[in-house]
Amino acid sequence: MVLIRAEGNALYDSADLRFDPASAGAQVGQTVRWLNTDTLVPHTATEDHGLWDLGGTYGATPANPPGFGPGTTVERPFEAGTAHYYCRVHPAQMHGLIAVPVALSIERPATRPAGPALGSAPAHLRRPHRRARAPRRGRRGRRRGRRHRPAKHRPAKRRPTPRPPASSTPTPVVSSTVVAQWASAAPAAGEAFDVQRRRPGGTWEPWLTATTETRGTFAGGAPGTAWEVRARLRRLSDDTQATDWSPTATVTA
Repeated sequence: MVLIRAEGNALYDSADLRFDPASAGAQVGQTVRWLNTDTLVPHTATEDHGLWDLGGTYGATPANPPGFGPGTTVERPFEAGTAHYYCRVHPAQMHGLIAVPVALSIERPATRPAGPALGSAPAHLRRPHRRARAPRRGRRGRRRGRRHRPAKHRPAKRRPTPRPPASSTPTPVVSSTVVAQWASAAPAAGEAFDVQRRRPGGTWEPWLTATTETRGTFAGGAPGTAWEVRARLRRLSDDTQATDWSPTATVTA
């Protein structure tokens, strides 16, 4: 969890009104919590385009909206993007930023079991070992005596073991899969995500536009191939009302 303090008291010195820290980082799905350390006035944490608004019912006046009161907290889990926000009660003084990169990982294909050694013959091509013949019997069915010379055992001629034909087809390169996650939950109604990718040093290209999915995959290519991914939260009906792009996340296949 990331904790941000909404500090200061406008009754004493409006210059002390601030979010502390003003800039913070988080991971996809991590909760950011705001704590009102003031003793009197309310605060809110409101995204610049109103994509999210964390307030309350404390301290409403004809001139100011309500917010979360002293000693209380508001919180939300974060998606990828760089979100600028402010306090609606003190818009001139209190501004903050939350930066969340896309979470990237690699899924590698399972290793195939090793085949037979090169040059070994398949079982159905292997010749069985021949057994020596028994000595022949005489005319009367009896074994011949001393005059009989046992036949010389001659080993069977062995045929050369056939080798499997050499393959002329090169071994295919199996691609890894890049897994990207930019949110832990679907966006609110009327909102969506844009996701872009590129090779390092290349031009960003749209991957997913106005999607409500929270994660996706694509082929990572040969081992050693690097990818960069970024995402943002936007209003579904107007892509100009969006957070800034998330910090660039990098992964190598």
